[in-house]
Amino acid sequence: MMKKEILFGIPVIKTRIDPKLYDKSKIINTIHKNYKLDPDRNEWNDGEGSRMHHSYNDWDNKKFKLPNFDKLIKVYENVIKEAIHTYQLKSKINIVASIKNYTCMKKTQSMQQHNHLTPIDRMSIEKGEIYEDQADFTSIHYIKFNSKKHKSTVFKSSQAFGKYYDYMCPTHKDFLDDTYAENSFMFNEYYFDTLEDDIIFLPSILEHYIPIQTSDETRITVVANIRVEIPKY
Repeated sequence: MMKKEILFGIPVIKTRIDPKLYDKSKIINTIHKNYKLDPDRNEWNDGEGSRMHHSYNDWDNKKFKLPNFDKLIKVYENVIKEAIHTYQLKSKINIVASIKNYTCMKKTQSMQQHNHLTPIDRMSIEKGEIYEDQADFTSIHYIKFNSKKHKSTVFKSSQAFGKYYDYMCPTHKDFLDDTYAENSFMFNEYYFDTLEDDIIFLPSILEHYIPIQTSDETRITVVANIRVEIPKY
């Protein structure tokens, strides 16, 4: 079931992936083997710091085995199409999805704040040029996630007042239910209660990070970027 949440005024779609529709255990086993080879694969540190095993822009690394995502991407294509069409569209579109990363982490590991935007040229798009790395939307699939041990993805508000809301409107949190994403305007950051097999679709502009984990059990996500193309007739 698709559920639309309004997060800081941004529409986010949440649903679940049926693990019986793809080779879940094989993918997890491959990622575990890669993790054992190097828990800190593909170091990424732009000042804030990240420590984890991830595959972004490192798919050709012969040291690691490539997980077989063939069945999973087909599942994504169907679910993504349904998710994007929950938005109010004004024209027909084509949707292109590609798996861009997987992450695997344990205790003491984390991922710094980022978004999935790729600079593009509006005039070039109008000429019909395609940006392969264009990400209009992003999906985060929690393929291995223990809700009792792992920390969820944290989303950051772009609204400046989020930092000062406690001072400006200190009583709002006393009567507005903070478990509803619609009330996320009260916060500088927010996270969803997450279960294994959940998948979240979000506009790629939304900043997010993964907090430092405290469990020795692996936390694995698969991330896809979604490009929307408007057909030329």
